[in-house]
Amino acid sequence: MGFLGLATADELAATYAPGEQTLTLYARGQAPNFTYGFHFKRLTWLGGLKFELLAWSGPLASGSRRYDHSQKFDIANLKVVDPDGSVDIVTSNHPYGQSIPVRWLGVEPNNAILDPFVGSFSKPSKKAGADSPQIFDADIVTMNVLFGQRFTIKESTPSSATGFVQEQHSPFALTMENAGIEFDNLVWTFNSLETGQTQVVINITSDFGGIIIRKVYNINVFVLENSLIAGDALSGTARGPLRAILDFAGRVNIALGIVRRTAPGAQLLSAQATLPHGVPYPVKDPLRLSQLECIFSTDTGMAKIRSTGWGEFEPSVFLPDKVVGLSVIKLEDIMVDVVAAVDAIRSAGIESAFWHVTLDHPLVAPGKSSNDDDGEPHFIFHMVDGSHIFVGAKGGAVVVNRTGERLPS
Repeated sequence: MGFLGLATADELAATYAPGEQTLTLYARGQAPNFTYGFHFKRLTWLGGLKFELLAWSGPLASGSRRYDHSQKFDIANLKVVDPDGSVDIVTSNHPYGQSIPVRWLGVEPNNAILDPFVGSFSKPSKKAGADSPQIFDADIVTMNVLFGQRFTIKESTPSSATGFVQEQHSPFALTMENAGIEFDNLVWTFNSLETGQTQVVINITSDFGGIIIRKVYNINVFVLENSLIAGDALSGTARGPLRAILDFAGRVNIALGIVRRTAPGAQLLSAQATLPHGVPYPVKDPLRLSQLECIFSTDTGMAKIRSTGWGEFEPSVFLPDKVVGLSVIKLEDIMVDVVAAVDAIRSAGIESAFWHVTLDHPLVAPGKSSNDDDGEPHFIFHMVDGSHIFVGAKGGAVVVNRTGERLPS
């Protein structure tokens, strides 16, 4: 699960496009493995433009990887908002901030520079004195919650008319189900997507950004030991926290069981795991793909079902249409789990991230002719570069769609 904190950056840069009226910030560096969700957060204050570079991290692991991140902000008139032509960026290796000069682009929207880091330089911030926002860390609050059970966090509304409240959480670990006001309190309702530890961070800003109170809630999501063996995935029942230990095939089993309650002859045709709603970046860990959609054939047409959480599903949707171009997938044929499929991709020398993965049984297997009878379902990964990588669900062979060439394992 995830913990939010300042990220390290080796290089920082900033550009402004007056035609689009957008300020773009860039960061590049090395980050520990399992660091994700890099984003710049603007600090509201009267001293100019100041940002933090934040990221979610976890679980702890050895090694590191290279990252590049860019993010746009709508700034109508940069010279009015930031007359000195630079922005301050706070990182973990520069906690007092670095002053980054803003490079102006041409008026035309497509007039951009090829590498914003070329020619860019930084220097210690001159704005880190009395004009900087004062950040006070409140006492950390620890909450223990059951997996799959809703919980709420409450904060008082700002006392100042110029104040506001910002909430941050990892979309991989938690989903926000509701947010509102109750008796002059701001109330957020969350549910968990996985077990482990994560955080919810509340920033309370007042007096035109002069004071920021940062409250951190450490959320421990756990399951009861005597419930780990409860339930029967094949029958479509998952009592209590069994969902926390389900793999890809286990979640598909639950979906199949739910559909077969209404359509006993239902057969699996496709299962796609995607990112949670609102996550704009690809991942390298298939367990981050928490949303599942399955398609089944039935005696009268087809059925669809979508997940609302890890092992929880919306009501099934039945349609009279027949699905063409997909073969039936027998779950007993799935000998390679999705995690092992990613391991096979990495063993083939492919380190790219992916957007989603689909379990399909193509009528013609990749790398084969129509005369071959492969008879094997495949995990199909939609990679960040637009390519698709097929991994056999029986033998784990890796095929890249661009050439249909089987890669050495």
